[in-house]
Amino acid sequence: MTPHQIRKYYKNNKDWIDKIHHRKNLKFLKIEIQELKGATKTHLYKSPTRNRRQSSEYKLAEINGRLAYTRKSNHWGTFCVNDGYDEYGDVIFKQLNWNLTGGDNDRKTSQAGYIYIDEL
Repeated sequence: MTPHQIRKYYKNNKDWIDKIHHRKNLKFLKIEIQELKGATKTHLYKSPTRNRRQSSEYKLAEINGRLAYTRKSNHWGTFCVNDGYDEYGDVIFKQLNWNLTGGDNDRKTSQAGYIYIDEL
């Protein structure tokens, strides 16, 4: 796929793709960061840095000839994210369980993973 084809796929499926990172349980397969850097891809989202914690990056990429949802982050396994605010202005937290198969969910350095779009 070309970058244009990936962007077109995203544009045509934006609502569905934008909801992937709201899922509580996801299983990613590990990919080396250098391999991900060399893949044909398009940027989706970069989370804000909080409490000096590295932001996570989300992209659509072609991996092994298939379209995949990718994530580069230093936090995997079980963690909490800000999921908005309640009527009193307090932060609502949501617990996620995003495992990195082949990676180290406890390691606090950057690792990358992917899920094939047709398996979501």
